[in-house]
Amino acid sequence: MLHTTVTQLIGQTPLMSIDVPERDATLVLKIEKNNPGGSMKDRMARSMVVAALEDGRLAPGGTIVESSSGNTGTGLALAALEFGMRFIAVVDHHAAPDKIRMMRALGAEIRYVEGDFREDEVAVVERQRLAAQLGAQLPGALFMNQSDNPANPDGYAGLVDELLEQLPDGIDAFVGCVGTGGSMTGISQRLKRHNPAVRTIAVEPAGSIVFGKPGHPYFQSGTGTPAGDEVGKVLDYSCIDEGVQVTDTQAFETARYIARRKG
Repeated sequence: MLHTTVTQLIGQTPLMSIDVPERDATLVLKIEKNNPGGSMKDRMARSMVVAALEDGRLAPGGTIVESSSGNTGTGLALAALEFGMRFIAVVDHHAAPDKIRMMRALGAEIRYVEGDFREDEVAVVERQRLAAQLGAQLPGALFMNQSDNPANPDGYAGLVDELLEQLPDGIDAFVGCVGTGGSMTGISQRLKRHNPAVRTIAVEPAGSIVFGKPGHPYFQSGTGTPAGDEVGKVLDYSCIDEGVQVTDTQAFETARYIARRKG
């Protein structure tokens, strides 16, 4: 098939299995970095833009505004290119420099929040405030508000369809990180509709408040809900069987272990 827009490349990402030592289990990774923007957020970003265009909240040639640590912003930058729109990404000091460069290369405008924040403090609350302000003040602009946007979880329908086709022998459990709750909710709800016995485990950083534990600073970016922020309205706790916390050390060491041994 000959594609004409980069967003047509979203989805159909491959699977890779990893042996779990001393466990009678197979861990299967869905390689979402193969999406054109480099993450699963490409799916929900386009879903939110299409939904806003269809219901009139966003007009052709308008301005998309969103708070992002980088992945959602990259996905929205791609969608903005497809539909000929302006995109403003509101970021903080936690955003990875390579993601900032990617968004700028795709035509996004970058707005940094102001204020003195600790190195291990994610400034989500201030990002959300500034993004909402810009969305309200700029003509033809819309703050996407991924945390409360129902088109966020809806954007993962295709991922579940792919998993069910790629794993015809069935899925016993699904593990994913939880930030806004969009991906975890969208995937878990659809998997359980197919098979209510599927166990769903949501992972947040230690210090995140999603599952009611005390909040404290953490370095993990793009996941969890920091103290002072509100858990997104898109998060459906009823479809999640277990919430687990991981420390910064566990997250970063595991990422490096997998990178060095599995590429």
